[in-house]
Amino acid sequence: MRVWLPLISTGGGADVLTEALRRALERRGHEGIPYLAAHHNQYFPWGQRRVPAPPGTDVVVTHSWFGAGFHRPPVPLVVIEHLFTPDPAARPHRSPAQSLFHEVLVRRLVASSYRRAAATVAVSDATRQQIERHFPAVRPRVIRNGVDLDHFRPPPAPRAAPSPAAGGRPLRLLFVGNLIRRKGVDLLPPIMAALGPDFELLYTSGLRTDTRLERVANARSLGRLDRDGMRRAYWEADLLLFPSRMEGLPLAVMEAAACGLPAVVSDASSMPESVVDGTTGRVCPADDVAAFAAAVRALAADPPALAAMGAAARRFAERAFDLERMTAEYIDLFEEVRRP
Repeated sequence: MRVWLPLISTGGGADVLTEALRRALERRGHEGIPYLAAHHNQYFPWGQRRVPAPPGTDVVVTHSWFGAGFHRPPVPLVVIEHLFTPDPAARPHRSPAQSLFHEVLVRRLVASSYRRAAATVAVSDATRQQIERHFPAVRPRVIRNGVDLDHFRPPPAPRAAPSPAAGGRPLRLLFVGNLIRRKGVDLLPPIMAALGPDFELLYTSGLRTDTRLERVANARSLGRLDRDGMRRAYWEADLLLFPSRMEGLPLAVMEAAACGLPAVVSDASSMPESVVDGTTGRVCPADDVAAFAAAVRALAADPPALAAMGAAARRFAERAFDLERMTAEYIDLFEEVRRP
């Protein structure tokens, strides 16, 4: 089967997950054909209609934002909703220009893609509910995202416990993602200020941003990391700190869980689907700096519980975030939409 995977780069999880799906399809004997358009094309995705589908394409698979631009009848179109951007809950975290862009243009593009799609996929139950709330005629199928459990795996040696009280290293928190407000980046400085010098935040610059957290003494940038660098960062951290306000299904939390790293996340959108509160990490009220700081302190004070959470996180990832399971579900869907 030849699967065309066209995408306009957004510098986020959709880029990473599309490439992961391509590799997984090829391991199963199918051909995943990538096409990545530059980021600026998101402002006029209909311009991609001039791009021909590869000869013999059986299915076109793309993000909801760009589906109308990549639809090539009579080839069936599968639209994946990685993040439901028309959700009004995102408005407080956008500039006025971004809000206008999303409400006037993006919502219409998404609606057009849904109409053309042979099937619409939501990557989480929360995303499915958002779609059905705002587009009642659409009935998406949930296929949860997955990660490569062979690559993202627990470290070869157990993590050494932090020991700031004995003059040793502080507890290492890790944040992964673009440094944008939707991800809760504005909450990181006050959380780290509340935690103090016994805690250190390591953070990546993400795929789209290259900024730094200024005036945060106990924070250090890791810059932009490749897959091996990401795995090493998960291995070297003690806890993932992820106060994001809106996620389709958080890739960082899935990768961390696969690496046996517990996470402290918000209770917004799909986050409670990615962390089992009290078992694989902690779920805190969104925007509650004190709750995040308290949760981190409680876990830091109980190293055996933290280690047990890490082991539970890996087991949860094997059940919920297996890339091979995800790929098998997509192949079944592709075969279904190809039938006359």
